[in-house]
Amino acid sequence: MKSLFTDYAQAELSIESDKEIAISGLLQRIGHTFDSKHRYGVFECFLSRLLLWRVPGNCGNGSSNTGIVDRSLPSWSWMMHNRIEFFANHWIKILECNIKFGSGAELLAPIRRLQNCKIEQRGDRHAIQNNDSHEVGELWFDSQASTESRDCVVVGMYDPDNCLILLLSIYDHCYLRVGAGYIKAGYISKDSWDGIIV
Repeated sequence: MKSLFTDYAQAELSIESDKEIAISGLLQRIGHTFDSKHRYGVFECFLSRLLLWRVPGNCGNGSSNTGIVDRSLPSWSWMMHNRIEFFANHWIKILECNIKFGSGAELLAPIRRLQNCKIEQRGDRHAIQNNDSHEVGELWFDSQASTESRDCVVVGMYDPDNCLILLLSIYDHCYLRVGAGYIKAGYISKDSWDGIIV
């Protein structure tokens, strides 16, 4: 399914804003097969896996074409971009699902904070470094970099020490997804609070 969505994101539609309408038939069929709700190209039964995507080749310094299709879509939807790739399945161990659909276009999730680290651009990627400048993770930004962002949602693990995260930025009492990546678990707060991702 992820390869199908990746191909679809890269399909050049004559009217880009029609992407959601054009894929709706496919989503309906898949939804019936899995008996699962879906919103904006993401199925509830695969929610965590389908949130773990990145915009390839985007260094986030403003020089990369982000390929944003429609800003009316929620920031967490892969359908917002023309080019995406999902994290490889072998990377992902999904945690007990604590991310869920809200009543509309939002996700409800426990928000945590990156701690004792900094984000630094290194060529076409962003490294997360601890206070001693050792790498403890890596981020891929969806569009222009916001290296001041420190809030995140833990979506899964790719080994016992590394968390797969969505990086968030606060916006009007809610959060926007600004990127995805991984970080060593010790650099994420244990405390969390309820948040809304739009």
